[in-house]
Amino acid sequence: MTRTGTVRTPAIAAAVAAAVVAAVVAAAHLLLVALLRATPGVILWTDGAGYLANARWLAPGVHAPDLDVTPFYHAGYSLLLAPVYALTTDPGTVYRSALVVNALAAGAGAVLLWRLATAVFGLRGWRAVLAAGLASTYPAVLLQSGFEWAESLLFTVVALWALALWAALRRATSRSSVALGAAGAGTYLVHPRAVGLVLVTALVLAAAVLRGRLRWRVGLAGAATLVGTLGATEALHAALRAATRAPDAPGAGAGLAARLLDPGAWGDIALRAAGQGWYLLVASAGLTAAGVVVLVAFALGRADRDRAWFALAVLAGIALTGAVGAAGVIDPRRVDHHVYGRYLEVFAPLLLVAAAAAMLRPAGRWRVPGRAATGATLAAAAAAAVVLGLVTSLGYGPDAFTGDLMPLNVLGVLVWSGDRTTIDLPAVTLGAGAVTVVVAALVAASRRTAALAVLALTGGFALAAGVVQARTLDPFVRQFGELVTIPQAVKALEADLGLDGPQVLSVDLADRDGIVINAYAVELPDHRVELFDSRRGEGPAGELVIGSKRWGGRQVGRGAALLYPETARDQALWAVPGPIAATAAPVAPDTAGLDDGFFAGSVRHLGGGEILLEHPGSNVPPWVRWGALTGVPAVRLAVRWYPVGDPARAEALHTHLVDLPHTLGFGARSRVRVALAPGDDPDRPLPPGRYTAVIAPQVDGTWFPDRGGPQVVLTVTVPGRPAAGP
Repeated sequence: MTRTGTVRTPAIAAAVAAAVVAAVVAAAHLLLVALLRATPGVILWTDGAGYLANARWLAPGVHAPDLDVTPFYHAGYSLLLAPVYALTTDPGTVYRSALVVNALAAGAGAVLLWRLATAVFGLRGWRAVLAAGLASTYPAVLLQSGFEWAESLLFTVVALWALALWAALRRATSRSSVALGAAGAGTYLVHPRAVGLVLVTALVLAAAVLRGRLRWRVGLAGAATLVGTLGATEALHAALRAATRAPDAPGAGAGLAARLLDPGAWGDIALRAAGQGWYLLVASAGLTAAGVVVLVAFALGRADRDRAWFALAVLAGIALTGAVGAAGVIDPRRVDHHVYGRYLEVFAPLLLVAAAAAMLRPAGRWRVPGRAATGATLAAAAAAAVVLGLVTSLGYGPDAFTGDLMPLNVLGVLVWSGDRTTIDLPAVTLGAGAVTVVVAALVAASRRTAALAVLALTGGFALAAGVVQARTLDPFVRQFGELVTIPQAVKALEADLGLDGPQVLSVDLADRDGIVINAYAVELPDHRVELFDSRRGEGPAGELVIGSKRWGGRQVGRGAALLYPETARDQALWAVPGPIAATAAPVAPDTAGLDDGFFAGSVRHLGGGEILLEHPGSNVPPWVRWGALTGVPAVRLAVRWYPVGDPARAEALHTHLVDLPHTLGFGARSRVRVALAPGDDPDRPLPPGRYTAVIAPQVDGTWFPDRGGPQVVLTVTVPGRPAAGP
């Protein structure tokens, strides 16, 4: 306040700038999802359903789900979604609300990054906004906001922790110390992989007191806040676990300490750390390396102790988080586990702000590395990516980058590789390296070309995120949305029979599918989902049971009626003997998803024995996509069918071989209609009746189910008076 009682103009300008930055970034996140997400309301995979289920328990007056032995997820992100559940339990509304929360968190994160750019890295005016914009459009930051995962919030919480760290070092007051303690514990409340930041926070407070940077009362206030918040976090998690998980349910960080302390695992952890380093270098076009060099320069500088302490703390947090992340991914078959980037990537926005500071050369008595040094760092980063890629590839063997791939674990690399089953190591490394070298040349040339490089990278990041969303993530989301269809069958059954309120669903733990059980609980929020274990002689709590497709053939399922088979998982809806089983007709699924590395699309029953096959042909590698010009099909599907309950008749009926053509455009889908027909004459109409259609890829003349591969099973009804047989 000035003497006249008016607010200073710089304060007003800063507030307006912060509001503009937050609004623009939040709008960008919402726009990306709104324009490109074709199927809002999808509950994606186990993690997202777990966070939403936590929010259900945290919301007052909402039935708590029972999540069996699925992993336990920390509650920080769910706390933001609990108010939504207090207003509505509609899954689609909750999911879209989560995306709005993500966008708001991203906007807040942009403001925090802007503040770090001005306070810590000395940028002013448009340069600070440019640095925050570069960090906020980093592809993984943009793309992550489209999913209901805690990482959508963790980006922002880590930036908040960094700003609280700076304030505690700069001001050394009880208020700033308390804020640091709360922020450090808050990172762990959001995600267990942030446990390293808790340790760093405690060490900073202790060292600051011992070195005379903080008075002991100030340090004690911060430490008490850290410990108290951690205690409250553990109490909340214990209550949440007891209410929703089985006693033996694993935690999200289960086994981390044992692996970190096991010397036999250190070599593998080091190999994964090399993979993480490769990932960050190629995903950021070398900018994370430039950011690390800035922090190292701060740490070695003696002119400014605050920045030295800040840099040491952040570098320690990066090292510990990387170690925890490398120890926490243990599946040697998963290509994304070789280069897991999701945990360490939460520091990427902060490192990008530091890199932008080096590229834009802030003024002041302290100095970040100059443009020439930054250009050299970027060039060295391109070479380092090649070395780390070779180390990772040689360490894991020739098949290191082929196999299962979960796109959300490696969002940054998807910018350079759109294949959803492999990572083309040479193409990704050389492509990212070429961009890095060009940026290095622009940075070293002049301040103007360096600023143009930052602008070009910001636009390129945003464009790349849009392409990845349309080309890779949207088909991925649609595919997994079609994995879980039993909830729709339950609702259709209840509506057809006019049942009095939602029914109790019993899930047999002997046949549980950990991939979809969370989704059942989330997508049927008004239903009681009870668990029982037939292996222990337990029985279902109600008439409706979810078990495997073979559940009715066992003793516990004797006499049960199959109401609905899940289309792409070994799960089915059964009715034990009773009123429902006596009156209900099987519910025919109309959509299924299938992904086996060759075919990643959907199958839809159009009615009357006609099936629509869809294939996102742009998901195949670019060199294969030339088949669109040569006439080579993208995939060949075999469609076998038989009367319901009579699979032995399949060989006597017609088997369709369907060629789905390639598509060239992003997001384009090839579509082929197939009419089932009897015998060897595909032109004859299918007699009325109920049939089972089995659709699967045929590769090298072999039908995939014959090799134990995946398939889609649909129940097809042809209207009319059923005949005795085809």
